[in-house]
Amino acid sequence: MVIQVCIVCLTIAIVWLISILIPAIIQIKRTAKEIEVVAKSIYSLSEEAKESVSQINKTIQTLSNRFKEDAEKIDSVISKIKGVTEIIASGINTPLIKIMSVIAGIGSGIRFLQGRKG
Repeated sequence: MVIQVCIVCLTIAIVWLISILIPAIIQIKRTAKEIEVVAKSIYSLSEEAKESVSQINKTIQTLSNRFKEDAEKIDSVISKIKGVTEIIASGINTPLIKIMSVIAGIGSGIRFLQGRKG
């Protein structure tokens, strides 16, 4: 009799366990499918992000090269401007010094002559 009661209790426990485990297993299966869908979406987004980052890097590299070329051109122009400025300065300084010397000489001559008259 005790064995029969134990068997009945064990059977009830197994049926109860199965009635709980089957919905849990079904829910775990659904959750696994949803996780798989989310993982595929994340993978797809990561691939798109990789492509976008690659395109951004290419664009930045292109812009960087252009800026470098432009900076070299500007540096070349500045060097040319410095050379032209030096040429202009030397071209102006010599005649300007001569003119100033002549004016100073005339001024000294006029003062000298004024000083003799007085």
